[in-house]
Amino acid sequence: MSPLEVFLHWFTPHHSNAHKPKLLHTNSLVVIIVGLIVIEGFLNITPRVIPQILGFAASIPPEKVIELTNKERLHHGLSPLNNSNSLNQAALAKAGNMFAKDYWAHNAPDGTQPWAFIKSSGYQYIRAGENLARDFTDPLAVVDAWMNSPSHKDNLLNPDYEDIGVAVVDGTLGGVQTTLVVQMFGRRTGARPQTTQTASKTEQQSIPIVIASPSPSPSFSPTLLVANVQVSKKSPEEPSQVSGPKPLFNSFAVSRSLTSTILTILIVALSLDVILVWKRRIIRLSGRSWAHLTFLLAMFIVLLIARVGDIL
Repeated sequence: MSPLEVFLHWFTPHHSNAHKPKLLHTNSLVVIIVGLIVIEGFLNITPRVIPQILGFAASIPPEKVIELTNKERLHHGLSPLNNSNSLNQAALAKAGNMFAKDYWAHNAPDGTQPWAFIKSSGYQYIRAGENLARDFTDPLAVVDAWMNSPSHKDNLLNPDYEDIGVAVVDGTLGGVQTTLVVQMFGRRTGARPQTTQTASKTEQQSIPIVIASPSPSPSFSPTLLVANVQVSKKSPEEPSQVSGPKPLFNSFAVSRSLTSTILTILIVALSLDVILVWKRRIIRLSGRSWAHLTFLLAMFIVLLIARVGDIL
């Protein structure tokens, strides 16, 4: 078969495929779905065997995250945040602690809160906040995800903050290679606090903390929680940046590129099928509904398989 005949056979209603694109046949869709599952399993296992070839090392410069954060603040009429070395160290300590104790949460399993890392970095504050992200491959996607979450957006656009620190650390969490992004905000002690009714009720001996509460379910309405917390004086575990050569291929990027390519091909095939069936007035004994339903099911499974970033 010529290249044109191959294209017509797989992508258009043609006499060679009983006037139904071969790509939209049920058995073809099953093969695609099974193939994706096998490839996804390969992408999950290979980084542990040959991490120098295939792994997960996102290109997320911390300074770019800060730049994009300040861009959003300026867009909303707020002052940009100062890059604080102390908060950078606090964020790095928090990321290292999550890897060392294998957890993904604002609070450690032993009860250590984010503010312990900020306090241990030497940053004396009257306001502090934290945003977390994982499994992202670029800084814009991270900041966009935070901005699309009401609670994280409130943190990012909080006018009370004056400083920011960001750490991006590669490691293994829950047996899976990933990259953690920790973003911390603060206002130093002695800075002019925001004069609100809530702030005026805080006790002088306590440290008022503002943190965007993660939503446990889609129906939960995110709010800013203001609490007086006694910060632990225990020094957090010092983390270490992941060193060594970067893998040649990013497993997450490969996975997303693969699923995006397959979805694009399927959409092209379905679009051509719908247009040509309508123009040629093709009547199928099986009808079009089953082909379209199986296609939509395949799209759903492909999207389910594709790994996306998570925020907290």
